[in-house]
Amino acid sequence: MPSAEQVANEFAPLTAQSRFRDENLACHLDECVASREAGSGFLERSHFAEAYASLWIDGESTHELAIARDVLRTRRRIAAQPPGRALTPGGLRSLREQA
Repeated sequence: MPSAEQVANEFAPLTAQSRFRDENLACHLDECVASREAGSGFLERSHFAEAYASLWIDGESTHELAIARDVLRTRRRIAAQPPGRALTPGGLRSLREQA
């Protein structure tokens, strides 16, 4: 039976390729959503879905709503900025300061 390290090493290139592909698809989706009339509604539903999903971040924590609120607030701040701003050094710094 292979060790966990051997399995991780075997799948590392696939994981990097998948991550790259997924990042490209997410960027493409963001561009498509931003250019559509229904884009704001899609963003609101995405924010809600992300906030709801964040309820499970800490399992049965008593802070689920606080986590969901923080995730939703952060997503809205990111959506209000120009594309790519959140990934710049200044954008990351501002997200950390307001978190």
